[in-house]
Amino acid sequence: MKRLCLFLIALVLSACEGETVYNPNNHPCPEGQIQVMIAQPVKFTNSENNWASGINYEGLSLIATDSLGNYLYSPNGDLITDRPNFIEVHKEFDDNNHIERLTLVLGHVPYRDEVSKTAKAYFLLKIDDTTFDKIIGYYDTRCFNLLLTKISYNDVEFEVSDYHPIEITKGE
Repeated sequence: MKRLCLFLIALVLSACEGETVYNPNNHPCPEGQIQVMIAQPVKFTNSENNWASGINYEGLSLIATDSLGNYLYSPNGDLITDRPNFIEVHKEFDDNNHIERLTLVLGHVPYRDEVSKTAKAYFLLKIDDTTFDKIIGYYDTRCFNLLLTKISYNDVEFEVSDYHPIEITKGE
């Protein structure tokens, strides 16, 4: 048994010896390297740069639309809204039920340009029954990826970052 284990270890090590490292100059789309990044952290702030109060964070809702703001529906007639890991407002609260993190998951991307290898998606963020913020997601689709690269939030553009939330000032 000990010999078999040593043989397997030697076999694995020798198999790795000739491994080719990915070089983007030789292969712009490496096999098995598809990436998806469709989320952006957001922070609604007040004038002191703290979380804005007066917003029902639990009630926030994300709705897919066309470029004119018309709601989009799935083939079975359901509104495309609030679907986990696809189109949602992911919310994290602390032990006192105060918002800690808010992330927009913008995964419904119906408008793709195969020539430029880009895509665009439109959303409304429902703040309350009368307030809807307009969001446009811009994506890189080269190599079969789906990478959110930029967001327009109420006509203000932001570069996407996994680590830093875009800050949206909301009146108190």
